Amino acid sequence: MDDAGRLEAFSDGCLAIFITIMVLGFVAPEGTRLADLLPLAPAFGSYLLSFFAIGIYWGNHHHLLKTVTRMSASIMLANLVWLFCISLVSFATGWMGASGAAPDTVILYQLVMIATGLAYILLERAIIRTQRRQREEGETCSVLALALGGRLKERAYLALLVAGLLLAGLVRTGWAINVALLLDLLATLLWLVPDRRLEQLL
Repeated sequence: MDDAGRLEAFSDGCLAIFITIMVLGFVAPEGTRLADLLPLAPAFGSYLLSFFAIGIYWGNHHHLLKTVTRMSASIMLANLVWLFCISLVSFATGWMGASGAAPDTVILYQLVMIATGLAYILLERAIIRTQRRQREEGETCSVLALALGGRLKERAYLALLVAGLLLAGLVRTGWAINVALLLDLLATLLWLVPDRRLEQLL
């Protein structure tokens, strides 16, 4: 297994652990009827949103690392920063679900997702810098920068999350919280299909 493969395997294991931690946060109700599950609905909704967010990150991260032919310290560090940010999703999800999406918990969730998105962009840039050095040294490699282009998708993702953060932080009413979470969902769905720019590069 090459260095990029090892980094991907390590990251995959971490993501699996993060998802497992989230589901372990559920506590079975004392009752025995299906109706007794209703109080868990907010927690399950939070889990569902975060599960798909992490899963979609996993798919895109897989494609991203397939473009790596030379490992560098900057790539490993950027990947570690991204994993740290995404590890916080489990805590933010549990708090938001347990509180029934209280404003401050939604604000924290938004901040964690924004940090995760920024860390992912940092990883992209670390790979681009490494590939630039490879080309300067005459080595043939993928050209991730050309595939990503103007990064409209990344900007739209962050814009939706920031809009949700402002709604949750400034308005703090029930409808604003619901719209903020809907914006989170829309931001996640932007990445539902693995980036075709990378698929064309591979």
